[in-house]
Amino acid sequence: MEPVFENINEVLIKEINKAEFIILAAVAWITDYKIIEALIGRLKEGISVELVINGDDRFEKSKNQFDEFRSYGGRLFLYQNDNKSIMHNKFCTIDLVTSITGSFNWSFSASNYHKENIVIERDNINSGRLFSQEFSKLKRSSILYEGKINHYDIGDYAKVISLISNSEDGIIEVQVKSGNKFGFVYFIPEFLFSNLPNPEKLFGYWNEKIVDINNEEILASGLSMYEFECIDPRYLKYIMTTSKL
Repeated sequence: MEPVFENINEVLIKEINKAEFIILAAVAWITDYKIIEALIGRLKEGISVELVINGDDRFEKSKNQFDEFRSYGGRLFLYQNDNKSIMHNKFCTIDLVTSITGSFNWSFSASNYHKENIVIERDNINSGRLFSQEFSKLKRSSILYEGKINHYDIGDYAKVISLISNSEDGIIEVQVKSGNKFGFVYFIPEFLFSNLPNPEKLFGYWNEKIVDINNEEILASGLSMYEFECIDPRYLKYIMTTSKL
């Protein structure tokens, strides 16, 4: 077992370059393109490479880095959290005999700024199998990234906490909440004349966090304001827009 504290990305790349048939890695965030390039290099040599990472805002900002990786057959899986937890692993197994784990995310910041560590265990197929089994579990809770996100796969229900009709223009303001996330959906006036019941919950997904909030009641509640994109097929035709306060 070899602990490493310095030049971790360089050591990791050397191990990646030794792969002969497969690399499986579950790492919370991968943004260090030198590491991605090393993985692409192995793909070009016919090595199978599969990754599980978090399908969150950080991925959205760096997803273009994976275009070439995917073009050479790399398989990228986005872990789907339940708004309560994230996939915080940082491990990989190479050829099922070398296992690498530690605090080190495969990110630019971890490579260049942070104090990190990894431990490398070689020639141990038992450890490799255990990491491979955990990788398979994580993959079952993930979706294969194919260039665009299927929002029905990452969506969830948000509870409707109020529904208010504006007397001036008839627009209906719907307040939704999930965990500590809070947002708005707006229905057009025609909804009032439909046969649909007032929703108790709406299906959709949470977008960017809204930092500039002037609503004192929301601030006092401890909730965080997010854009909520409603894609609930029951109400879709009546949705006017997604709020951005």
